[in-house]
Amino acid sequence: EKATNEADLRMKIKEAMIAISSEGKLSPESVNTYFRVCQTFCNWLLENDIIKKQIKVARLRVPRKILETLNDAQIQRILRFVPETRVQRRMHALAVLILDTGVRRNEAATLTREHVDLQNLQIKVDGKGRRERMVPISPECRKVLAKWLVRDVPPGAPFVFCGRKGQKLGDRNALRDLRRMAARCGVWTIGLHFLRHSFASSFMRNGGSVTDLQKILGHSSIQTTIRYCHALIGDLKVSNQRFSPIAKLG
Repeated sequence: EKATNEADLRMKIKEAMIAISSEGKLSPESVNTYFRVCQTFCNWLLENDIIKKQIKVARLRVPRKILETLNDAQIQRILRFVPETRVQRRMHALAVLILDTGVRRNEAATLTREHVDLQNLQIKVDGKGRRERMVPISPECRKVLAKWLVRDVPPGAPFVFCGRKGQKLGDRNALRDLRRMAARCGVWTIGLHFLRHSFASSFMRNGGSVTDLQKILGHSSIQTTIRYCHALIGDLKVSNQRFSPIAKLG
């Protein structure tokens, strides 16, 4: 049933919001995606003088989850892994790059040879919203990337982490190959974004600044970056054991 006036429109939007959020079939994140689209439409109505007052679409509160990460021992096992096949060498180089820089899965998959500057220890990635940024790499990462590029990347192939014919690595194959390599390292819970979380948490744990991390990760909002400050539960346990009066007197 169509809305016939502005008051009716407001009521219809409110009813739709209640219906979507109360179904229970969607996560709060997914519901908020619908709400953002609705808010954009309402803003358009206001900008075009179809309605006189702004309609605000409230979003659901999303529970904050603790990000899972690899510990230092697991990262070290992946770094020291000795690949035997081309697929293993590609995945090892990709995993080392993400653990070293925190680049997104798609940023790594679309990384081109011309944007890898081994001499100056940096890469240029195409981030969200087509925002390019420079990301530093470590000498250890440079060593792994150089070996991969020289030995396994076909001449003229546009992508760094490509197939034998130069084609871009797909997400499904990347996840499969990562899990197989990680299993050989004794790491059973892993994903490409998992590696990004691990870099960010390790960066903060080792004394890095939130603003520097924001620039490296390519976050438009520092609130997104701050999530990694809340992920250091292991460090909180150590502090608790050192400073809690119960722990000291018990």
